[in-house]
Formats: sequence, structure tokens, C-alpha cells
Amino acid sequence: LPPCKFKEFQLPNESSVQQIIKSLFTKTCSLDPIPTHVLKNHLESLTPLLTDIVKTSLSEGVFPNTLKISHLSPRLKKPGLDKDLFPNFRPIANIAFLSKVLEKTVAVQAQDFLNSNNLYPSFQSAYRKFHSTETASLKVTNDILRTIDNHQDVILVMLDLSSAFDTLDHDILLARLESYFGFSDTVIKWFKSYLTGRSQSVVIGDVVSTLRHLEYGVPYTPCSIYTLHSST
Repeated sequence: LPPCKFKEFQLPNESSVQQIIKSLFTKTCSLDPIPTHVLKNHLESLTPLLTDIVKTSLSEGVFPNTLKISHLSPRLKKPGLDKDLFPNFRPIANIAFLSKVLEKTVAVQAQDFLNSNNLYPSFQSAYRKFHSTETASLKVTNDILRTIDNHQDVILVMLDLSSAFDTLDHDILLARLESYFGFSDTVIKWFKSYLTGRSQSVVIGDVVSTLRHLEYGVPYTPCSIYTLHSST
């Protein structure tokens, strides 16, 4: 059982909301009611309203339904790959800017909770500060070299989870957040609200497909779910 519980979010003040907004790229999505650069240029006037929205979402454990829509843009994983092969594309989710503000706010608090309570797996390198593919490679290389130095054989088994975020089971994730990490009450209610009732459409050029409801998976964005999915 986790050593402590993550029951409620710390409600941010206007200064911290401004800081998060300024830290995000000035990128506008077709789902935004106003361009992001206009929002940032009038941030002083809009901050009280934006802060109220964030605080209401966190205190009530509800992610707004209007922010659960995403537009997917297929992008080649690497330059030069064959454009006729679907597996060579990665679906990038474009979401409303306010959704990013909410996700970033939650991400900071969730990561602080995991770090302060040592809840990250010891050898997880993905989606952790000061960790990368390099730290993962160093760990594996060190283990191999030490084993060889001890005159033992080495067998390396590698597993590639294809489309891991697209096939994420919401119920399994929520259950593990409760049992492994101690997420409860308003916090787990917020994550359940964030995961359920989502829909997406595909955008290629000026063509937009009809919305499709998502029963599995999470948007492919730099959000808090990435950290939690990797840890579970």
C-alpha cells in the first residue's frame, strides 16, 4: 500500500497560473475560442477568469467536457520514411490551450507527489526530470558489462509496446492510481473525469473527419497522464 494519500489538489493562485501559461508554447489550435497569442497579450486581464476555471476544475474534480475534444494530425515519425505506410505516422493530438493549462497544473502536482514519496519505479527513465533514453541505455550497458566482468552469460530481452497510449485501459489505470499511488477522493475523481467522455477527429489539410468517441487511450500530448501511465 502507498505510504500516503493524494486526496486533493493544491489550488493555484493567479501568479502560478500565469507562470504555467507563460511556460507553454504560443501555439493556437482550431479548438481555441481565441488565438493563444491574443490570450497571452491580455494575460493580466484574463488571469482572474482563467484561475477561477482551473480552481473550480481541481476543487470539484471535474474536467470540462468542452476540453475533451482533440484534433489528430498524422506526422511522420522520422524524415524520409515511406508516407504510404500507416505505421510510419504518429498521431499528434491538438487540444485547446486551456486544456494544456489544466493538464500542466495537474502534472506539476502529480509529479511532486510521486517524487516526494519515492513512488517512481527505480529504473524508469521515460517522462522523468533529468532522465532520458540515455540514462536507460547507461543502466542496461552497465548491467551487461558487470555481468561479463563476472564471467557470466548475458541474454537481453527487449519489448516494444506498440501504440501503448492508444490502447490504454482507463479502468486499469484508475485502479492502479488508487492502489499503487494512493490517489483518492477529488484527485481520482478528476482523473476519471479527464479520461472519460473524450472524442477526437482527424485533420489532414483543410479536411476534418467526424468526431469519434474514445473508449481507450489518452491524447498524445505532453500531459500528466504520460507520467502516470509509464509509472503504472
